[in-house]
Amino acid sequence: MPTLVPTCRSRFKRCRSPFAKRIGVFGFRLIILLLAATDGASLNADCAPQWESGHTSPGPNSIDSTVTCLGTWDPDGAGPQPTRLVMGGGFSTVGDVGASNIATWNGTGCSALGSGLSIGPPAAITVYNNQLIVGGNFTDAGGQPSTSRIARWTSQSGWGQLGGGLNSPVYALSTYNGQLIAGGTFTMVIGGISVNRIAQWNGVSWSSLGQGVNGDVRALAVYNGE
Repeated sequence: MPTLVPTCRSRFKRCRSPFAKRIGVFGFRLIILLLAATDGASLNADCAPQWESGHTSPGPNSIDSTVTCLGTWDPDGAGPQPTRLVMGGGFSTVGDVGASNIATWNGTGCSALGSGLSIGPPAAITVYNNQLIVGGNFTDAGGQPSTSRIARWTSQSGWGQLGGGLNSPVYALSTYNGQLIAGGTFTMVIGGISVNRIAQWNGVSWSSLGQGVNGDVRALAVYNGE
């Protein structure tokens, strides 16, 4: 089934116009001045939003509900298998495949990840030590114990826990200095230590990041090594 992919989301992102490339180096203030002077007419003419056809969807019936997060994961590292697109959401079917809230797409077909995630949808996907890490508001992954709100998937062993799970939703995941960082509304590792909405996993156990934070963590990023 053909689908549509945006080739230009805004006046500047993914815009191949030489004019847009030139002004990009002068900074945000100059861009604002140019927009005020031209009312955006030249930029719109150079890079008008449009849709590109010719791509295929993940199956004849596509996805039956909302997608809440996306990520990529290579199941065998440097091996011959292709990198997969990982989709998380509130769906139960992707293409012709039954998949509870999470599935992968390898470029030609969709696959479920075991029995998927129970109850709540995932909110964040990342890769840590070649393991697919998923966080959200689900109660368990693949029926495995201690996989509340965060879990890992490997091709060899399927779903597994990360130190007992967390007591409230995970909304953001990232990696930093060899650690997996999770952020959300949680305050405790189940059966373990207290953490305030942000915690780090070293592959064996969870630990807090200082005193944590006093508000929900919805996004994480690394900038200049910090």
